[in-house]
Amino acid sequence: MTAVSTFLVSNGPLECRSVQKREGPQAAHLCSVLVSIPVAVDALAGPIEERGSTAYLVTVRTDDRPHVVAVTVAWRGETLVVGAGRTTTANVERHPDVTLVWAARPGSAYSLIVDGTARPLAAADDLSLVIEPRKAVLHRTPEGDPSIPSCITVLPRP
Repeated sequence: MTAVSTFLVSNGPLECRSVQKREGPQAAHLCSVLVSIPVAVDALAGPIEERGSTAYLVTVRTDDRPHVVAVTVAWRGETLVVGAGRTTTANVERHPDVTLVWAARPGSAYSLIVDGTARPLAAADDLSLVIEPRKAVLHRTPEGDPSIPSCITVLPRP
């Protein structure tokens, strides 16, 4: 069963196709495959601006456990820059795949999740990271209307 809805995302309308509800680990995968509308990197600016400059950065520790910190995010060209401590920087040097998460604001139906590749900034005295966004989705919160898509692709995986 497929339904078509129109939503306002970023600076314009976005048409999304929702599929019959599915449970379990395949739900997010089906959503990103079947409920996806590709949008260019510059389309991330709107959803990020709407949610503010504070996000959660998820990196992977040496023992493969997640490491989550709150960061301030800024644009630098088509990349994102965040401050980082020694642990976060060391994690990125070993495993550059990261995720940024902007929680949904009160009354909003979607959180923003951005996957990217990070690298330490070249300056020796600056522990900032540069993140190249690779994929981004708006993910419906539990409080969101179940009749709207659970996931909207903002930036498709290359």
